[in-house]
This record gives sequence, C-alpha cells and structure tokens, in this order.
Amino acid sequence: MYAAVLEKTLQALDPRIINVEKIRDTEKTFIIRFKNQTVLIKDGYVMEPEKLSSGTADGIGIADLITSMKLKAVDFIFCDEKFSHVHSEAEKAFLSLLLELIGPNQQLFFTTHNTDVLDMNFPFHSFAFLRRESSNEESVSCVFASEYLKKNTLSLKNAVENDLFLSMPDTDRIYKIGNLFRGEKA
Repeated sequence: MYAAVLEKTLQALDPRIINVEKIRDTEKTFIIRFKNQTVLIKDGYVMEPEKLSSGTADGIGIADLITSMKLKAVDFIFCDEKFSHVHSEAEKAFLSLLLELIGPNQQLFFTTHNTDVLDMNFPFHSFAFLRRESSNEESVSCVFASEYLKKNTLSLKNAVENDLFLSMPDTDRIYKIGNLFRGEKA
C-alpha cells in the first residue's frame, strides 16, 4: 500500500514523476522514476535530494502520514508544517484527505501558516492561534478562535487578516527595511 500512496502523493506534487516502485528484496527502498532520471529513497531518506524540489521531498513525509493514518498505526497525529513548500490548493486537498482518514480513536493536530485553510469551513472551535508576546521573549500564548467568534456567519479568515487574535507578523518592520535603502529613517 505504501508504494501506491507514495506514488500518488509524489505525482500530485510533481507531475513529471512517471512512477514510484519498491525495489524488490530490500526493505524501505523505493525508486522515483522521471523521464530522464531516477531518485532513490532508502529508509525515508532521498539519496540525491538536489534532484527533488522541496515540496516533492516533503511529499515523502506526507505519504508516511497518510499511510500510518490509513493503517491506524497511530492515534495521535501531529502534522507540523509539512506543507510549507506545497501549493495552497494541494495542502487543502491533502488536509481534506487526512480528515477523511481519521478513525474513531484518532486525533489530528495540523499546523500551517496558510490562511487559505481558513476558507475550508471548519467550526471555529477547530482553530487555535499561537502568538509570541513582544514583552517576554519566552512567552508564547494560545488563542482559541471560539473565544472571540460566536456566530457561524462571521468570517474566520477576515478575523485573522484583521489580526483579531494578534497572531499576524509585524510587516511594518519588513517594509522599514526598504526605507534603509532609500535613505529614509527606518
């Protein structure tokens, strides 16, 4: 099953991939075939990582996650930023698949910086936002969307974009970098 999941996952992330095959008489060794090259995966490690994009390489961990969920091998699933190099639409599709695979005794924790996920129409109590306090270097607090938003008619994405949860980065500091190059006061 894993080889098929790995193949479909990697092909979804990189349509140049022709197929993925398990190498016979070996454990945990697979070959990714492109038109003009191959890439070997041994024990979850890509032997020539420069041949794969970051998103395609991340697909190996995504395939591992999908397979372990399908086999009910784990009850607690923590998917931490596995999609940072993956297109937003692919991330949302994979998240939908993960939710479909959740068994009755499994729980999924999914972290992302992708605000497009907020359009997926999940209930507010599904979301928690982390924020770092500027007054204390070591303080990170958790804010639950359901504490602020009570009506389902409200837009969670709009609340995030308007920084209701104080979790957005301070982009003004980024724009001030440009002032340095224009000779303006930063």
